[in-house]
Amino acid sequence: MNNTPESKLLQRKIFLWSTTNGYLWKRRCLPLGNGKRDHRRGPVRWPFPNLFAEHRIYEIREEEEVKMRSLKVLIAESDPLLQKLYSDIIINDSAFTLLKCVSTGPQMFEAMRCIDVDLVLLDLFLRDFSATEGLDDLRKSFSRTDYIVVSSGENPELVRKALCAGVFEFLVKPFSFDRLRAALKNYQIYHHSLTGRTRPWQQEDLDALVSMKSHDPSWANNRSIPKGLQLKCLNDIESFLKSNEETFSAQEVGEHLGISRSTARRYLEFLTMSERVVVEYAYRRVGRPEKRYRMALL
Repeated sequence: MNNTPESKLLQRKIFLWSTTNGYLWKRRCLPLGNGKRDHRRGPVRWPFPNLFAEHRIYEIREEEEVKMRSLKVLIAESDPLLQKLYSDIIINDSAFTLLKCVSTGPQMFEAMRCIDVDLVLLDLFLRDFSATEGLDDLRKSFSRTDYIVVSSGENPELVRKALCAGVFEFLVKPFSFDRLRAALKNYQIYHHSLTGRTRPWQQEDLDALVSMKSHDPSWANNRSIPKGLQLKCLNDIESFLKSNEETFSAQEVGEHLGISRSTARRYLEFLTMSERVVVEYAYRRVGRPEKRYRMALL
């Protein structure tokens, strides 16, 4: 654990909890009637292993304590109007920083040689750019840069070439800007999960990470959904959390999606057990801490 202010705050919160005889105990203050308070410990109802699995109180992921840095984006598009539209989307997303817009292949290579780029929005029909050889050149020269292709799908062989070259996503023009925003959000989670990982990888985590590139939630493809849960509602809740960086209570999620608090909580607990969502606690002066949910780094 590092000694940053955020880490120390987290340590103070965790200090409120301790373990005894396999159960989780929470410190509580009881009035003695003489103006003093007696600090005792009372058992929480659930066995410690189950609570550990659900809420991972003791599994502190240092990569999640650190604020995710802004990802640097280069737009390689010949059409000035599309450059402007893509730029507006990037500028209005705090997770990304727009470095530059270029209109030709040579300009793109020159810019990437001068500055470190995380992601390129690339039109394969960029002026003075041969996609067949250019994609190989980009991979050889800038192996740590990722690409979201925004281009025509009229040439199937070119699409195949781009996918074989390992582009993160291929968006076929025309596409909705919501689709582009979703691709950017998926890339943000994908990049930070891949580069910020400090723990050993598990197969289910890798499956979830790879599924980011296919725009499908891994639990919908590889894991069974419990009886009583509906895929559409599950998708709606995960999409809502993906589009918002802050945390939400079950009540707030239910109000946004038009479902009851108990229904929202049931879906959120399933997503928590699937490690797609993590729980944070909002501590209050009186009463139990409030459970709040957000999307997890994989």
